[in-house]
Amino acid sequence: MAVPPEKREMVNVEHCKGINGLDKVVLREVRGCSAEVYLYGGQVTSWKNVHGEELLFVSSKANFKPPNAIRGGIPICFPHVFSSPRFWSIDNDPPPLATSSTNKAFVDLILMHSEEDFKIWPYRCEFRLRVTLGPGGDLMLTSRILL
Repeated sequence: MAVPPEKREMVNVEHCKGINGLDKVVLREVRGCSAEVYLYGGQVTSWKNVHGEELLFVSSKANFKPPNAIRGGIPICFPHVFSSPRFWSIDNDPPPLATSSTNKAFVDLILMHSEEDFKIWPYRCEFRLRVTLGPGGDLMLTSRILL
């Protein structure tokens, strides 16, 4: 059965629970591509093509339990303060980026600097991450650090 043209542009963004009850966001594209991003670590843990084939590796030893890092996928690394996994928030009021479009599924995450962090690294900053799943299944990560 053919997908009507108005449905081809449809995308889906779902905030749900993942392994061990950790929050995650699942991005879906109408032809079957998908990506999943855990708020713990701001980490992409799955990227599937139109055939449902997994394109990323996550170790069978990954336990998805803080304070341990998720082993595999696409980890976010940033020196000093943000080097260990932290819980990111969904940014409901992100600044505009060129990747925003009606035919792309995306989620904007933000990690804010805390007072505890300031003791280790004397710069106040925020780390913003946009994870985008394009209409052809392209996966794009756009990161910005604001000091």
